[in-house]
Amino acid sequence: MTKKIIVLVLGGIILFAGCAVKQGDEGIGNPQTQETDVKKDSNESGQVILEKNGITLSVFSETSGDTKKDFLKVSGLSDSTVEEKLNEELHTFSTWGDATDYVVSGSIIGNAGNGFISVKRDGTYYPEKEETFFNTQILDLTTGEQAGGLTDFVTLGKDFRKLITNGTFVQMEPDPDGEVKIKDAAERLAVEIVDKNKAGDFDIRFYLTDDVFGLYTELADEGKILRFEAPYNAVRSVLSEKLLSAIDS
Repeated sequence: MTKKIIVLVLGGIILFAGCAVKQGDEGIGNPQTQETDVKKDSNESGQVILEKNGITLSVFSETSGDTKKDFLKVSGLSDSTVEEKLNEELHTFSTWGDATDYVVSGSIIGNAGNGFISVKRDGTYYPEKEETFFNTQILDLTTGEQAGGLTDFVTLGKDFRKLITNGTFVQMEPDPDGEVKIKDAAERLAVEIVDKNKAGDFDIRFYLTDDVFGLYTELADEGKILRFEAPYNAVRSVLSEKLLSAIDS
């Protein structure tokens, strides 16, 4: 009788110990009880910022540790392969670098069969340095890839330069009516955009909206962005056929 009792007691101890080890293992390794550093698409529904011709552009967000970054996503295209490529490009553009204090936005020009997405990202480098920035990218809605540089959308030359310097392109930033004046702003923009642009350069110092063609350059010595805009109708003579086709579609 005594031997049976001892065996039963030992068996109970071993069983209890096994359960305790199992519970401890689950507490350490169970991902549901551990916090994770990265939560992709934490804003699962996104915020729609633009709907045009059946295409939707939304802002989503993701966090890594204490850092939160916004990025753009497109939906509504019938070609899932193109849509996937676009979203890869949009995510890379939106989240690259160390900047966290920024805004991403976009415009749709034309339609899925003949058009572009023009995206902008502007803000401040943080926490490394308090310096403003302005970045753009043009994506092709038919291929899902980058659509090209400035020379793919306009004809560079004296006519384009004149449009910059004769007032057709209007200064938007810095505010020409503000306290800070940029001396010879239009001429400085023309030098950077036209005079220094070499054939074949992939230059993304421009952007598109529903109504205007935008140009910009960074004034590195002054820490400012110089930005001008002109209505499409005022600069049609220098626009490429593929851009005109998208605008008119």
